[in-house]
Amino acid sequence: MAIVTGGASGIGRGIALRFAQEGAKLAILDIDLPAAKRVVKQISQKDGQAQAFDVDVRQEALIGPVVDKVVKTWGQINILVNNVGITYPVSLLDTDAPDKWRGLIDTNLTSAFLVTQTVAKKMTESKWKGSIINITSVHSQIPDPKSSHYMAAKAGLVGATKCWALELAPYGIRVNAIAPGAIRNTGMNRDITDANDLQKAKELNIPLGRHGLPEEIADAAVFLATNGYITGQEVFIDGGFILTH
Repeated sequence: MAIVTGGASGIGRGIALRFAQEGAKLAILDIDLPAAKRVVKQISQKDGQAQAFDVDVRQEALIGPVVDKVVKTWGQINILVNNVGITYPVSLLDTDAPDKWRGLIDTNLTSAFLVTQTVAKKMTESKWKGSIINITSVHSQIPDPKSSHYMAAKAGLVGATKCWALELAPYGIRVNAIAPGAIRNTGMNRDITDANDLQKAKELNIPLGRHGLPEEIADAAVFLATNGYITGQEVFIDGGFILTH
């Protein structure tokens, strides 16, 4: 049984669909309930089992009740994917920079802590072994102008991944991260199409010459969820982007 936060679109949706193909039962947590329900419908049409939950994972008080419902419905939790994330430019010189900083850190980093804490308690108390996967970014390593908040959040999530991996290893719970590069069909790359993919990839100096797909991130998620001897790692799925930046 897998929980995917931000599973209504983009990379989260791709991971949810792929896990369903592998036979996992899905709990999709998202603030866009109609979109989450569309993913559930797509899964159910292929005889999968999934449920959508309208929850803001930045709100600590909302997470516990949802996790309780998931356990009541499916009995246990084996996989957690912390996928929720946003980005927008912020300059140190912006008058509203502090508010923008807090908003992004809460969404991209604090939410992962809150959900992981709640799920990890359930898993350890019930002696469920499993896998926690955090979606980071190539920008956990690569700086970008007006993105200090985003890099801080993603680099912080990498650090948290390693610490949680050490803390939860005695319980048989593995914690890893996936760092996507430039991925098509997501909110961060809405302008990438079949027509301009290769040109835009060339401009970004992506060695493999194209943008990635959510399905390719999902492949890595399945691998990390099923390989029992990997923990504390950040896996880059970026077409070589990090090699040229």
